[in-house]
Amino acid sequence: MSKRQFDGGSRREGRGKRKKWFDSSKVKGIPKGSRGVLVSCVLGQEKKAGREALAILSESFEALKDSHGSKKSDESKEKGDGNDISSLLADEIADLKDKDKQDFSIREVGISALVYIECKYEDGPQPSDLVMHALETAKKTGQNKARICNRFYPIDYTSSSELDDIKDMGKIIAKEHFPKSDGTITTTFSVDCERRAHPPSLQRMDVINAYASAIDQPPYKVDLNNPDKTVLVNVIKGTCGAAVVQKYRALSKFNLRELTLASACNEKDGD
Repeated sequence: MSKRQFDGGSRREGRGKRKKWFDSSKVKGIPKGSRGVLVSCVLGQEKKAGREALAILSESFEALKDSHGSKKSDESKEKGDGNDISSLLADEIADLKDKDKQDFSIREVGISALVYIECKYEDGPQPSDLVMHALETAKKTGQNKARICNRFYPIDYTSSSELDDIKDMGKIIAKEHFPKSDGTITTTFSVDCERRAHPPSLQRMDVINAYASAIDQPPYKVDLNNPDKTVLVNVIKGTCGAAVVQKYRALSKFNLRELTLASACNEKDGD
């Protein structure tokens, strides 16, 4: 017997009137092995939010691709050697029509008010780099480009939502972002975990401990109020996605709309 999922509606209402928060019959979720950005948005505006998030992240990609050794940047330079403008435009149009050459794709995750922007390019900036650039730019300029999107959760690593696999991914993240040291490092960290449509047996504290226990303490120390680094974890259905970020709380927990609103208020107070 299949498990009944919460559908957000009253049992007295007709079946067609119920609002489903997620559809368990469709796997969707975050593709394992992918990288991208999970974006929360206004309920019922997922398609528009996908296009809005895509525009924001594409802008950050264009700003960062040269400095991060993007393969596409190198290909563009090669095409530019000895080619006229019409040929370059033709190449760009051909790339746009070829979905396999697109840098991003918009994916439904099967959960309301969420959309996933998958990064399909091989090299270049990590999803966390794109999100940080978008947030820092928004804070600096005060320009609100997010009308529908709210929080941007970068996904640099993925595994299944099985606890053993999560522990293995925690060891990889610890090795890359919290290397062993001679004890002089004073970096603080925290683990922030959110779960949606997750396996019932997977407890939030088990996920947090899987990451925290992989990090040497000391020299690293837990700080829940103002950590230097935050391990940002999202469990969506059968996949666990994670990234290590900085300034998570200082940047409004990566809520782009709240960040620009706070920046605007601070400017008014300073006048």
